[in-house]
Amino acid sequence: MEYKREDISDKAEFANKVLDLIFQKHDGNLTRIIEDKHFIEIYNYFQEYVRNIYEVIDTDIPLFYYYELKKHGVDNYWFGDISYDEVVENTHNKIFEFHK
Repeated sequence: MEYKREDISDKAEFANKVLDLIFQKHDGNLTRIIEDKHFIEIYNYFQEYVRNIYEVIDTDIPLFYYYELKKHGVDNYWFGDISYDEVVENTHNKIFEFHK
């Protein structure tokens, strides 16, 4: 569970530590995680109460980013040269790096 990086903000580190509990609860099953009402509640709390959390979700909180990608779908994003599916796959891989 040691995923602290020098370039990650304290709020992102805190979010990832909280999310690690949910990740472990569901044995890494991302489908169950993003459908879990407690996960969604935590996501909403972070959005509402952690200042500027949106600035670090796509780079430093991969589980929240994965949730956003799945929630909003392919039509809400443009990634340039990389496809939506590649972004989802890269984010999926990053989640498992963060939450070993």
